[in-house]
Amino acid sequence: MVLVTTRFPKVADMVKTVDPLELRGLESKDFFAFFEACIFGDHKPEDYEYQLAGIGGKIANKLKGSPLAAKTVGRLLHKDLSQEHWNGVLKKHEWLKRQNNDEIMPSLKISYDY
Repeated sequence: MVLVTTRFPKVADMVKTVDPLELRGLESKDFFAFFEACIFGDHKPEDYEYQLAGIGGKIANKLKGSPLAAKTVGRLLHKDLSQEHWNGVLKKHEWLKRQNNDEIMPSLKISYDY
């Protein structure tokens, strides 16, 4: 037996898989809690809700519920807890999204660029 993982159903068809299983992202509420944990661990800054939560929510919505994207972008945001940095990540994601209509790849590319 061979396990095939792919984001493209045509690939699964080519290798003649039996009963493919499609994995989806986490639900919004669970995903946001996980995303925050990836950024802060157990210690959210006191001014987080006031300064960064709105930006973090916009970034989280771009990540399509992907735990891999949450961990990757979360580490990037953890490096610098300033509004400028977080807005820069959000704006960079917007630009990449227009370049490539893929789901989470722009999020992973951002961490590579930084």
